[in-house]
Amino acid sequence: METEYLDEEQVIALYNKVRTGKRTWPTGIWTSPAALQYAVTVFDYWIHNVMGWKGWPEARGKVTPASLEEHRLADLVESVFVPEFGDDWLDFEIVLNESMRLSEDEAWAPDVADRQERVESAFEHAFEQLIGSPKQQPKLLATYHRFRNHLLRMWSAFQEAQAEHSVIVLDDDIEVGGWEQVIYRLEQEILVEEPGVVSYAVWHKGFVGEYYRCADCGELHSQFDEDAGTELRLDDLEPPEER
Repeated sequence: METEYLDEEQVIALYNKVRTGKRTWPTGIWTSPAALQYAVTVFDYWIHNVMGWKGWPEARGKVTPASLEEHRLADLVESVFVPEFGDDWLDFEIVLNESMRLSEDEAWAPDVADRQERVESAFEHAFEQLIGSPKQQPKLLATYHRFRNHLLRMWSAFQEAQAEHSVIVLDDDIEVGGWEQVIYRLEQEILVEEPGVVSYAVWHKGFVGEYYRCADCGELHSQFDEDAGTELRLDDLEPPEER
């Protein structure tokens, strides 16, 4: 579990087991690169599906330390939300949720196509509607900039978590060491990515490790091993007539 990247459905299924006492949170889940993404997913599910509230604004006055403890969310809040967003974590999450809802509505701001631009534009609207207008209330300016910085950090964290956990599970029949060639071919034919943007958690007869393509030399490097002696050289993959 510590090395596995969970999609939205898997995170929710895990939370339901934790919430009903069938298991505990896995070791390391709230320190993983995807911790913030997991936390937002779980909390949003809890508000809408477990508590049955209409949305985050309604939750603002109902979330209490007792309710968080009862529904096994206290560790999540203390380990992820508070360190990341401070004491205003709930107000920020309310603005964030409304921003995401607006950005996913195709009828809203149809002239803005880029995903990140849509979220940032929706944030401006959500903050003004839920917190107030910094232009009309200068005292809100510091809160506005703090929330906007939260948003940008969170967006980067989501992208990083997704990029760092492109998991490749290889057939056991592949020759030992052949996973390097598989990754190379996948990059050329399917995963069109800039070098160094994506790293791969490789599973081949067990967990091999996490590797990324070096933008400087084009070879695969381990995320955690500085020894480059066993890394793949791309010219080893080229047929003699192409060299």
